[in-house]
Amino acid sequence: MYGGSYLGFTQYMAAGQVPPHLAAIVPEKAGADLYTLLWNGGILRAGFIERWTGMVRELDVDKPAPPVDGPEGEALLRAAVAEHRANRSMAEISAALPYRDSVDAKTGIRPWIEWSPITYRKEIERSGVAIYHLAGWFDRYVIGQTVLFKNLDNPQRITIGPWSHVQDHELDFGAEHQRFYDYWLKGIDNGIAKEDPVHYYVMGSGWRSARQWPLPEEKRTSYWFAADGRLTPEAPPEKGRDTLAVDYSASVWPAPRWSLEPTYPEDLSANDAKGITYTTPPLTAAVEVTGHPVVRLWVSADVADADLFVYLEEVDAKGASHYVTEGSLRASHRATADPGFDYLGMPWHRSFAADAAPLPKGEPVELAFDLFPTSNLFDAGHRIRVTVTGSDKANALTPEQTPPPRLVLHREKGHASHIVLPIIPARR
Repeated sequence: MYGGSYLGFTQYMAAGQVPPHLAAIVPEKAGADLYTLLWNGGILRAGFIERWTGMVRELDVDKPAPPVDGPEGEALLRAAVAEHRANRSMAEISAALPYRDSVDAKTGIRPWIEWSPITYRKEIERSGVAIYHLAGWFDRYVIGQTVLFKNLDNPQRITIGPWSHVQDHELDFGAEHQRFYDYWLKGIDNGIAKEDPVHYYVMGSGWRSARQWPLPEEKRTSYWFAADGRLTPEAPPEKGRDTLAVDYSASVWPAPRWSLEPTYPEDLSANDAKGITYTTPPLTAAVEVTGHPVVRLWVSADVADADLFVYLEEVDAKGASHYVTEGSLRASHRATADPGFDYLGMPWHRSFAADAAPLPKGEPVELAFDLFPTSNLFDAGHRIRVTVTGSDKANALTPEQTPPPRLVLHREKGHASHIVLPIIPARR
């Protein structure tokens, strides 16, 4: 089997049925956990699912496929389209299911659990199917594919390139399919089984390979939020806090991760100005970040709930700030739990209805969450920036409160907000 996106999900789910005749799959930019995708951090990615639902409706009903051959082709097509008009809207289904254990009223099932490949990881493993995960650093599914790669014992490999959901430059995807199938379907010893199973593109440098993921040489390095908007590897000695006045117009668009087009924002400075930024001095040497960043925010507020969006950026010599990766969390979903599988040492939020908890008024609490994995070489002379906002209007549905809340980010001993970056030592 092969195919991307929805067709990639289909491959993982098919392997989970342990079919005896399925030998190899190449899921391209496909995920493991639908809840993490559509309710990322407990925040509905409404823009994405609404655009996707409209596109599917167009393909399904408004501009369907040509009729099949034969005298009954037109009649068969009309009948299929008529049937598809009754299909439910995925955007409406998603909006009604805010928790991972939410039950769909029409079917009585828990879609986020029953429709997610990660639920069937043991069955996928039992199938023995060979898997080639094709992923992209700017794709919304990359976290799921790295998690599946870590948790499956199947014969597998993963390639992660500098792509959004609809890109494939820097690699001949067709040639990769053929090499994989030649080995697993025809038994051709073309050397693919002897290669490192992990191939990844370091943005700003080039292709690398590794035996495992995450990279064993990574050094988990904390960068602390400090006074005057500084980001520093030294824990700040001062006692301090910063106030984030939530601006509901804050947004990253074009969105490399949430749009359906190969578009990127040229400069995030306008969005940065609507949040709080913490920035390093110019780097004296290049710094490679490859892996899974984790942010730990200590937040207090006088409201019961709030959404937090965190962006990792690279600021160039001219002051333009470039998107690297992002993460988000609704404060009421902050409780962490054991997922029952290897989540690469990162905080995991079960996000069941019973887990939701309001913010205690005026009391600092920790919001710990991962950012989408990345591999980026921050150039010497450039700066590393972390931006925190309370909205991403074009991509996420944040309930607006009147007046907008003022959130306090703490940076004092015992309540020190920071980001943990997977730093790769300089290669000699």
